[in-house]
Amino acid sequence: MSPDRLTFIHIPKTGGTSLTRALIESYPPEDSYPGRFFEHFDRLGPEALGRYRLFAGHMGFEQARRIGGGMVTVLRDPVDRVVSLHSFFNGIDERLVAQDRGALLARRLTLEEFARSSDPDAEAYVLDAQTWQLAFDPTVPTRHRWRHLTGEELLGVALRNLARMEVVGLFEELDRAFERISRRFRLPEAARLPHFLRTPGRPRLRDIPEETRRLIADRVGLDLRLYEEAADRLGVAAEGRRSGGGLPRFP
Repeated sequence: MSPDRLTFIHIPKTGGTSLTRALIESYPPEDSYPGRFFEHFDRLGPEALGRYRLFAGHMGFEQARRIGGGMVTVLRDPVDRVVSLHSFFNGIDERLVAQDRGALLARRLTLEEFARSSDPDAEAYVLDAQTWQLAFDPTVPTRHRWRHLTGEELLGVALRNLARMEVVGLFEELDRAFERISRRFRLPEAARLPHFLRTPGRPRLRDIPEETRRLIADRVGLDLRLYEEAADRLGVAAEGRRSGGGLPRFP
């Protein structure tokens, strides 16, 4: 029996590379769309949309909605995600990110400078990036297009979209998320979740100066509320989470 059609919104540094690898191994090769980044999904035409059953990569909600299929995503503690992202960009070959100005900025700035930066390309990676990706997408042009939205309006869009997901998981419980995805999309029982791109030597969150953690938290305020809402609906304890206000629990 073939797995159901699945569209995975991969938010950077949320365990998505491991999850994508497991998904690719669970679908026939001809069913998996080969693109992995925003620009790939923007070019999808009717033929590609009809031919493939697995779409996984750095896409925004609007792209995922256009693709169709059951949508899934994984969130991560927002402060920890920024720390991991900065460490990741500083731990890989610069040639791999030579065309990514935001990544190059991360390599040239300290964690605190990167988090504080008002450069649009740095903000696309830091400033409520998870909220933007699940509301629309986190790219600079999209942020400019929707700049008239208040924070509450933006968060409301992201929360409504989150409620439309077939599966929402947390990085901190990635194996549990994969188990739920496997059940919902009827993946082969032999499917296993590998673990890739664990940045060697990255600082632990508790080792980051408190002032820096507070700075990052100020820059990801909407992401924190989005993450806490997801954790609450999943029944997972998340430090400082707020009440969700009656939205449906995730399956």
